[in-house]
Amino acid sequence: MRGKRKFSSFSYDEALKTLGIEVLLPWELKVSPAPLTEFFKRRLQRLDGFELMNSERGKELLIDAFCEEALETHSKLKIWKEAPLSTPNTTGFVDYLIAPRRAYLDIPLLCVIEAIPPEGASWNQEAKRQDIELGYGQTIAQMVASQEFNIREATPMPVMYGCVSTGEAWQFMRLKNENLQIDSN
Repeated sequence: MRGKRKFSSFSYDEALKTLGIEVLLPWELKVSPAPLTEFFKRRLQRLDGFELMNSERGKELLIDAFCEEALETHSKLKIWKEAPLSTPNTTGFVDYLIAPRRAYLDIPLLCVIEAIPPEGASWNQEAKRQDIELGYGQTIAQMVASQEFNIREATPMPVMYGCVSTGEAWQFMRLKNENLQIDSN
């Protein structure tokens, strides 16, 4: 009998194959930019004093700031950091897991965000694209595990969302039934 697989062990191609996803469907994320709060603007100014791009902790500060801003207009949600997630086949910790606001993590699980650690100091467009792709496999596995968890707890969700971020670049995904869509913008 095989043990549970860690989310971090999934490559992008392997996650697609393992989950039976043969075709990625384009998805145009249609949202209008929300006006930034004064708190967020001030927070970004304060973060300017931190080295944000070449350390995992620095990127985490930036992702935290964006998550805080998103919660400003979604008061019924809570973001759990390093949340444990386990299914019969997979296990691990989700960098950021979005669920209803409660004192405890509970269903339905709605969205996962994977923070990609820096691979080096090269920050050209090609390096950024490669960094994002490193997180696809893990994020897809976490999205499927969240979907399975919701179903197991009798709260199936028609759509599961995911995001891979370097702190500077963000790639959004959604899993609708067995169809994986990646934002084409």
